[in-house]
Amino acid sequence: MKLTIHEFDLPLKHTFTISRESTSIQKTMIVELADGELRGYGEATTNPYYQQTMQAMSACLLDAKDLIENASWNSPEELWEQVAPRFASSPFALCALDQAAHDLWGKRLGKPVFELWGQSVDNIPVSNFTIGIDTIDVMLQKLGRNTGWPIYKIKLGTEHDLEIDSAIARTNGGRFPRGCELRLDRRPGD
Repeated sequence: MKLTIHEFDLPLKHTFTISRESTSIQKTMIVELADGELRGYGEATTNPYYQQTMQAMSACLLDAKDLIENASWNSPEELWEQVAPRFASSPFALCALDQAAHDLWGKRLGKPVFELWGQSVDNIPVSNFTIGIDTIDVMLQKLGRNTGWPIYKIKLGTEHDLEIDSAIARTNGGRFPRGCELRLDRRPGD
């Protein structure tokens, strides 16, 4: 097996702001596990709050590279048991490696992972579209332009949180876009 680390700077369509930071580029790592012609891929993004930099994640993976490449495993859980103790400083890198192992496992067995887990696509969790902190007008515009999602998560953590909440509640009777669920996300202590 061969481990390869790919690094990308992914530009965001809009600057994304939460209560503690803003970003317009998301640094992203793709972990690739190659087994002959088969490739498994996993992803992790940097996160300053959790001290997960590209350098820290890469260093952790490279430190465990020999162990990863020489590991003998038939299931992702077997690989996890062998390598997890080496990833105490970088759970994000371990997560990307675990995703790559699951992807490779599914490809080895010729089935999607959800089927190997005994699941179906008929009962999958719904995802949300997150609206980062901005001016009220821009936040409402983003809600209006990105219709079709079942859930919208609204980031809060400013001195204007009540105004943001009120503006959203006034828009379309508190249901904007129609029929969706809105969730307010405010970090404790803000």
